[in-house]
Amino acid sequence: RKTGSYSMPKTRPKPKSADTKESAGLFKSLFSVAKTLGLNKNAAAISANAAVRKVMNVDVLALMDHTHLVAEDQHLYFTPTELGKRIGVSAQRFNQLLFDAGLQGSREGKWVPIESEAAGLYRVLDTGKRHSGGAMIQQIKWSEAVLPRLPSQEKVIPFPDGGVLA
Repeated sequence: RKTGSYSMPKTRPKPKSADTKESAGLFKSLFSVAKTLGLNKNAAAISANAAVRKVMNVDVLALMDHTHLVAEDQHLYFTPTELGKRIGVSAQRFNQLLFDAGLQGSREGKWVPIESEAAGLYRVLDTGKRHSGGAMIQQIKWSEAVLPRLPSQEKVIPFPDGGVLA
């Protein structure tokens, strides 16, 4: 209307088969680079696809009807603050309970998981936050499967729907 005419918005032209073949080759190369950087398969595929879209204007995943990828690990992980709320304790107390259960220790004033005891129960994730020196901050998140391993105490676990697990 602003231009004085009515027209359909322009759509992206479909890629030619040569563009698709070149895009697939670029995707494969970028996927390998992403894996080398330590990304898991899904993160590597999404990153490689985003780069191909920027460079070639081709969405390789959409061409294959895979706009959503199934996560390899369907478990959810939570901060000590989040899990502590479930059992009615502070994050500090929750970290102490993890220590008492032999799942984590302290090194240089920071909590660190004990791999032999906590394998599969935690993830160390990079956050968007940075230390004053510019280094990324890593955060430990725990699976809710850790709750039964904590030293016995009155465990009342509230859920969002208002129910509890005692």
